[in-house]
Amino acid sequence: MHVFFIFIFALSTAFFHTDLEETIEFDIMRGKKVVGELVAKKITRGNKTVYTSYTEASITMIKRVTMVYDFQVTMKNGALFHADTKVIMNKKLHATSKVRLEKNRYHFLKNKTKGYKEAYIDYPIDYPAILLLFDEPKTFNASFSEEEGIFHDLERVADHVYQKTNPKGKVNEYHYEDARLSKATLDAGFFQFSVVRKEEHM
Repeated sequence: MHVFFIFIFALSTAFFHTDLEETIEFDIMRGKKVVGELVAKKITRGNKTVYTSYTEASITMIKRVTMVYDFQVTMKNGALFHADTKVIMNKKLHATSKVRLEKNRYHFLKNKTKGYKEAYIDYPIDYPAILLLFDEPKTFNASFSEEEGIFHDLERVADHVYQKTNPKGKVNEYHYEDARLSKATLDAGFFQFSVVRKEEHM
């Protein structure tokens, strides 16, 4: 009997600590041509949710350029806990950034090949930009850029269509179906592209 209760306890503990995982994939497109892929994952365990996105795309401008965007963001109790981003150009590290919750404010740190930025953020962060890949921002009017350490304006411009505008006026547009991101047009600085959920055009 004692062994039986130990077995039941172990089974119930494993059940209640099961991770909830979701993976979504997008094609990166310029016009009608697929130039890369974005894979995003969401793993929830207890009061923490970890979001990751890995984007790799190759385009030809004057010469062929391959960009990699590697993001990892952790939310705790519905608020940003920490974030790490990495941008790689042609296999060389171009920029990194970190966001850490320290007591009641966030510490942002960014290193680039052309400079260094540090800032403290005294505002709550409950909708970082990576969530746009997973959750329609029905109740939010701003999103936080984990890469830049600043807030971008969010505006609903049509049913299930939102525009995100950074302080320099660059606009990204997001389209949702059944509360899931179906496609987006993005300005990545180095080039503009669209992302399309894979099952949307297979």
